[in-house]
Amino acid sequence: MKLLVTYDGSPDSAAAFPVARKLSQVTGTEVVLLRVFRPPLGLVAHPDAEHREAELQAIEESYSDELQQSAKSIGEEVRPIVRRLGQRWNLVDEILAVASEFDTDIICMATHGESAFRHFVIGSTALDVLSKSPCPVLLVRSDPPEGEGTQE
Repeated sequence: MKLLVTYDGSPDSAAAFPVARKLSQVTGTEVVLLRVFRPPLGLVAHPDAEHREAELQAIEESYSDELQQSAKSIGEEVRPIVRRLGQRWNLVDEILAVASEFDTDIICMATHGESAFRHFVIGSTALDVLSKSPCPVLLVRSDPPEGEGTQE
């Protein structure tokens, strides 16, 4: 069994890590930790291809290092993957392509708790993945409802 965990570098998206860790421990599931990034528009349009590729490679390496550290909070046998948007230019399509590539059985991702208005205006990656994924999607709420959360 394989579990794909998405991560965008934010504390909100890391809310999925404890759930992924527990699921992995209980079921012996292999974990793939994915970070997809959009190359900066100014860099994509840079006329010098060598400079552009070197800068993109540096960004990718930086994210890869960060992902290696983040993977430790999930478990020992986590495979970190960094992808840059390019051919697809759609985050949801990239997540689903990686899920297919790694023959994922379940996708685990955090929701960012967007307001209804913000969701209406810009949409929700988590809901789009949920509606388009051929495999089950486990959504983890990143912000506990009012009155819930850590006890003092």
